[in-house]
Amino acid sequence: MKRFSALTSVSAALLIALALPMLSAQAQTSAYQVVDRTRATTDVVQVQVAPGRATSISFSQTDEKITYILLADASRLVYSTDADLETGRAKTVFLRVIQPLHFPGATTTPVTNLVVQTVDSTGQNRLYTFDIVHSSNPRYVGVQVSSTI
Repeated sequence: MKRFSALTSVSAALLIALALPMLSAQAQTSAYQVVDRTRATTDVVQVQVAPGRATSISFSQTDEKITYILLADASRLVYSTDADLETGRAKTVFLRVIQPLHFPGATTTPVTNLVVQTVDSTGQNRLYTFDIVHSSNPRYVGVQVSSTI
């Protein structure tokens, strides 16, 4: 009987070991989309979001802090930051898809935009515009704005 239970334990462990790589491969998404700061301030950058996943827009590769955020259509998306904007330390915006809400009088769109204003250590303000695209299979986990590409 001991031999049977040991064999069962080994078989279960082997099945788990074989199944884990397949499970993790299905859940993996490419790393961050890195965007040059100059391009990000002159072009609209597309950001893919998916239900059940948080997507980040990070300015941690720059000396910029986030000072203002405007989400044009808040009916299907919410955002938060890594620090309160009032502290002057926010460097990352986190986006999450929500069930659609209905706001009387508000307009909605399948592709909305997110506007982020930042300030750097010299006091220079920059304005970034991101198109938010809903996707069931995003190509990356977030966007990193970089000053050194």
